[in-house]
Amino acid sequence: MSEGHWDLLERVFSDCHVVDVDLSEWDRRVGLLVVADHVESDEWGRNAPLLVSFVRVHDLRVKFNHLDIELDDPTVHFQWQVDTMIDKTEKGERTRRLLISGLKATPTLEIEFERVEIEHLSCSDMDRRLPGWTDPSGPFARPGVLQMLRGRIRPGIR
Repeated sequence: MSEGHWDLLERVFSDCHVVDVDLSEWDRRVGLLVVADHVESDEWGRNAPLLVSFVRVHDLRVKFNHLDIELDDPTVHFQWQVDTMIDKTEKGERTRRLLISGLKATPTLEIEFERVEIEHLSCSDMDRRLPGWTDPSGPFARPGVLQMLRGRIRPGIR
C-alpha cells in the first residue's frame, strides 16, 4: 500500500460514520461505506461518502459494544462512529491487520486483508438511490432483505 493511500485511510478513520457494511462479495472483498469528516467531498457543504474495500480478507471480527445501553425510542438506531485506527500488522506479514473503533457504544472491528481500495462516491447519487441514507438515527443505508421483500426502501419510507 502506498504511503499516500495509507495517509488517506488514516484520515478516513480518524473521524467517520459507518453507514453500511457490504458483505455481498465477501469471498473477494468486504466494504465499509463511510462518511468521512476529514476528507473533502466533490459536493460543496457535504461530507465525503467513501467505499473502503478490504480486498482478500483473511479474518474479520466484530465486537458489539452497545448491548448494555437501551435507547428510549425503538425506531432509533445507534450511530457507528469511528475515531481510531490501530495498525496491528506484524513485521514481515504479507497481510495488513487493522483495529477500527470509536465511541463506547459502537462496534470494534478487527480485519486482516491483503490490500485496500478507497472509492469516492457521489452524495447526489446516494440521495437518489438510497433516500434517507444520511439519517443519523436510521439503520444502515441499504435496506435489509426483509425490508426489500416487503417493498420498503427503509423503515418508514416506501
